[in-house]
Amino acid sequence: GKRSDPFNVLFNKIANKGIVLIAPRQLVYPRTITRTELAASLQRHQEGSMDEAEKLECFMEFTQLQDVETCTELLRSHDWNVEAAVNTYLGMGDDAHQQRAGQDGPSRGEEQNPLAEPVPPRPDAAHRGQARRVVEFAGVELPEYLAIPIAILRLMTSVLGFGLGMMGGIFRALLPTRVQRQAMGTVQAIAQRGPPEDPLVSAQEFLETFEETYGTVHPPFLVTSYRDALKASADQFKFLVVYLHNPNSRDTAMFCRETLCSQPVVDFITDNMFFWAGDVRTRTANQLATTLRAYTFPYTGILVQYNSRTTLLDNFQGPVSSEQLLNRLGQVLMDQGPILVAARAEVEERAFNRQLREEQDREYEEALAADRAREEARVAEARRAEEERRAAEEAAAAEERARAEEERRAAEAAWSERCHA
Repeated sequence: GKRSDPFNVLFNKIANKGIVLIAPRQLVYPRTITRTELAASLQRHQEGSMDEAEKLECFMEFTQLQDVETCTELLRSHDWNVEAAVNTYLGMGDDAHQQRAGQDGPSRGEEQNPLAEPVPPRPDAAHRGQARRVVEFAGVELPEYLAIPIAILRLMTSVLGFGLGMMGGIFRALLPTRVQRQAMGTVQAIAQRGPPEDPLVSAQEFLETFEETYGTVHPPFLVTSYRDALKASADQFKFLVVYLHNPNSRDTAMFCRETLCSQPVVDFITDNMFFWAGDVRTRTANQLATTLRAYTFPYTGILVQYNSRTTLLDNFQGPVSSEQLLNRLGQVLMDQGPILVAARAEVEERAFNRQLREEQDREYEEALAADRAREEARVAEARRAEEERRAAEEAAAAEERARAEEERRAAEAAWSERCHA
């Protein structure tokens, strides 16, 4: 239709900029963002029913920015107005908005964020056209003679985006979930560049860097890969606290010094849980952040693995005080701890029963071996007695034969003497 609502205006401006609206990498399944979905998001924003996290996700979908900190700063500088922030990022702010901003003074977001850089006003369109005739593409001014190649590139990009969206839909509809996950893992592995990362080396390097910056008073790091840390916690029936560290976040230093390295937090985690930490600049921690949907840093999550299933029990996106962290950790331990206690008791009972059966089987085998030994001794004794009896009989028979032979010879000698006489 020929609607003139803010969404159509914004969508047409974005389309003219040559931007393909594809979901960012943080989303679980990459897909093409449709006009209907963007309209619904903007409508919710205008009605005031979106919270800051949803506004952040909507802004990232519009602009395709991957840096959460940059997106957050832009939204804060515009008092969390998604439309105004997108217009500023794409350089599409109108004169009325600039005049209103100049009359009203700095916005509340600008007052709260003195570090935000001011957005320079764009030159007047008529004046810019008189200076030189250009064509804009993705926010960049290019010479006019590139208009036709840019139009072709925009068409190819749109067709490619539509084709990829259709292929993704068919892919998800026809293939089982397990096959989809394997295929996505393969694609991600192929897309990754550089040599394979050694998780042990990354964990050791992060521990050394962390101690150089914040000292040695901290929860005991598991210097291993995330999977091995999760397996170790499952074997010991403990919760795993995962900390994702982003040194570029302005809240990271305060959180590490005042919360994570505070003695009560260190003592509580040491006594009750396992702790694994990773730098989001490494491949393993970055993939884990995507899996856990970690958009704000520092990020802390509490996980448990039970019956080969991993569950995220609680998480903290952004800085929290040591009291808040201790309260949440204690609440998780109180609510979910009995499950691990019951699981440990069940496993120990199975182990005790298995050990009892093994001992009974061993005793039975020992008794059976003793019976076999006694039977073999009896048989050997009977065989020996039989051999002795046979030997005695053979000796008696030999003695009888010798006596008979002697009598025969004596009789022959007597007969021979009578014959000669």
